[in-house]
This record gives sequence, C-alpha cells and structure tokens, in this order.
Amino acid sequence: MDKLQINRDYDAFCGTGIAFEYAVKYILEHKDKEQVKIAVISDREVSGYYYNRFNRQFLDLGIETIFVSVDSTDKDKNLLSVDRMIKHLNDFGLGTGDWFVALGGGGVIDVVSFAAAIINCNIKLMYVPTTLNAMGDAALSETGYLNSVGNKNQLSIKVKPDVLIVDPVFLDTVPKKIRSNGYASIIRIAVLYDYSLLIDLKKTNNLREFLDKCYNIRTKIEKINPLLLTMGNELAEAIESYFRFLNYTEGEILALSILATVDKERREALKAYYKEIGLPVVLEGTDSKLILKLVRERFDKLNCDYINVVDLEDGKWTVRRINRTEAVELFEKRIRNICAKEEKE
Repeated sequence: MDKLQINRDYDAFCGTGIAFEYAVKYILEHKDKEQVKIAVISDREVSGYYYNRFNRQFLDLGIETIFVSVDSTDKDKNLLSVDRMIKHLNDFGLGTGDWFVALGGGGVIDVVSFAAAIINCNIKLMYVPTTLNAMGDAALSETGYLNSVGNKNQLSIKVKPDVLIVDPVFLDTVPKKIRSNGYASIIRIAVLYDYSLLIDLKKTNNLREFLDKCYNIRTKIEKINPLLLTMGNELAEAIESYFRFLNYTEGEILALSILATVDKERREALKAYYKEIGLPVVLEGTDSKLILKLVRERFDKLNCDYINVVDLEDGKWTVRRINRTEAVELFEKRIRNICAKEEKE
C-alpha cells in the first residue's frame, strides 16, 4: 500500500486489494466514538460485483453497516436521489461520528458527498472510487454537483472527504464504454500541461505511478489557475442538457468538447488518438444552432456581462474574461468543429 500525493488535506492510499481490508482498519483508527455505524452507498452494478466482498471486512469485526443503493447515472444524479438516500440513513440512525462510504464512480461520489454536506450532523466521509474518472477527477473535486430539471451541474456545494482509497482491482470489471468515459478528464490535463500522459493512459501498467503523475500535473495546473480545469465544461454541459443525458456518456461529451476547444493542428492529432482508444470524434444527432441556443440560455442564467472561458493564446492555455457576445461567437466556432452536420457540409 502506498500513500498518494494529492495536494489535499485528507489522506489518500493506493494498493491492490486494500479496499477490501484497509477501509475498516482506517475507520477504526479514526473513529470518534466507541460504537460507530457505517453506511456503504453504491449503485446496483458496482454493488453486484463488490458489495459482499467489501462488506465482509466489517462483518468479520461485528461492525454494524447498512447498504444503500443509489441511481448515479446523470439523469438520476439529482436532489431526489439524495433525499431517498437520506431517508434510508435516518431509519438506520446514523449520527455525528458515523461514516458514509461512497463505493462507485463519479455519480455515486457526487450524490454521497452532497448528502454528507447537507445532512444535519457531522458525518465522516470515505471515497472508494471504482472508475478511472472517479479516481483521477471526481475524488479530488472540492465541489459536489447535482443536475436539476435536465440541466447539468445546476446545483453545487463545497465537499471534502476524510480519506480516499484507490484500488486497481475495480478497473478490471469496468465495461469498455464506461472505461473510455474515464479518459476525458485525463485527456484534459494532458492537453493543458503534459501530452505524455496520453501515452501513459494507453498502458497504465502501474496505477499508483500513473495517478501520482496525474495528481502532480493537476496540482501544477491549479497553481497556474484552477479555472483551467473547467476547459470543455461549458460546451459539455450544454450538449448533455440537449441530449437529456442520453446518447453519449459524460466522458464522451467532455472529450468532444475538449476536441472542439483545441486548435486545428491539435484537433487532428486528437482525432486520431480518440479513434485509437474508442472515443467519438463527431457529435451526431444535432446541429450547431441547437446547441448554441442552449449555450446562450446558460449564459443568460448566469446574469452577468462577462464570461470566463479557457482559451489558447500564443500557444498557452489561459482563462479569458470576455463579454457575452464574444463568448457566443467563440462557442459557435467550437460547436461547428465537432458537429457531424457541419463536418459533412
């Protein structure tokens, strides 16, 4: 087992099999009261593979646990899921000093962390991410996001776990489509700072070394400007809202949005790379005008005259503050870079 360097004020550990033996040890070493209760929250697919094995470590020590299943797809990542989860936990009698364990991908982490942040007691929080996207991005986010009325990330709250446990075992059962879903957040930091990550992403022989490199690069980007890590988000959120979280995975849409943002030379190179690792290179099923309409609506909801956008200037990525008219023109160009209809014309 190794300690990961994540530039956060909570512990992070990585090792094969540690999720099934070290999670209980960590909780017992850091409990605030004699009798601690633990809620393991996961989705149906992950729990079907791993819950019994994961929960065995608690049962063997006679620790009381409850399992709560949440719907963590983008269309279900909302306040209703949080409310249902909290109702189950109230029946279990969780209180200050007890633990939430988020066992799953980024959607599970968002729902669980949001619940932990708003519940009226001091709950401790453990992340056990099961996808590459959750390991490399969601588990390090300092904000929990929920969707609302078909709109992506409309609700947000500051979150902070107590510990992160990364276990490579989980990646063995991630479906191919979901596995590629996790590539986008890695591709973003590679494009922003270090393209060698794209080579590492295809092999990832040593997950600890790979994640350490990702976290190190992410820290360097945050020191330059944390807003750089929003590259692609504005367009991705509009596209996901249009498709109502169907047709494409979250990672596929972010990857397309990154593709739309880079210049032509980088775009051609990324297209070849996307095809190699199984990501789409064009957006099917819509045209630029429909997506641009949603971009305008999102800007209107911000109710401000200037928008922060991540853009390439003189070969360097920077955050520009531009007026709404300029922002709409910029995003119109970006949308046309990936829409299939425009590609054919």
